[in-house]
Amino acid sequence: MKPTVAELLARKQQLLERLQEERGLNEQDEIEHLLVGINAILNALDGTQMESMAKRH
Repeated sequence: MKPTVAELLARKQQLLERLQEERGLNEQDEIEHLLVGINAILNALDGTQMESMAKRH
């Protein structure tokens, strides 16, 4: 099952909060890696939505 945009944004917010709290470099790297993945999915979804809107006009 694919996560919803709301779920992705909630997870991103949680990770950003953890990133501010974490002091270890390994943990920060892991969190940043997860954020990159979430941002990629959100960007892909946004691009798909933009394409479908353009096709309607």
